[in-house]
Amino acid sequence: MPIVSAVIYTRPEDTDNVAFRLGADSRLTVSPPCHDRFALVADTRTRAEDKALWRAVQDLENVLRIEVVMAHFEDLHQEVS
Repeated sequence: MPIVSAVIYTRPEDTDNVAFRLGADSRLTVSPPCHDRFALVADTRTRAEDKALWRAVQDLENVLRIEVVMAHFEDLHQEVS
């Protein structure tokens, strides 16, 4: 399972709305917003699902920038070996 944590940046007036929309996805854990940003953790089943999820987050209206903090793919690497 890919587990990726990131900080999502928005305009201050959009932060609550974006965090609320992303929090509706059961694969995401969203922190309380702080001014123009909030943290989230994504827990997906496959690398393909992870890629699609992050593309969707990136394309979400009012998301200005995503900074990845940590990405854990170790268990996927072990499956391939």
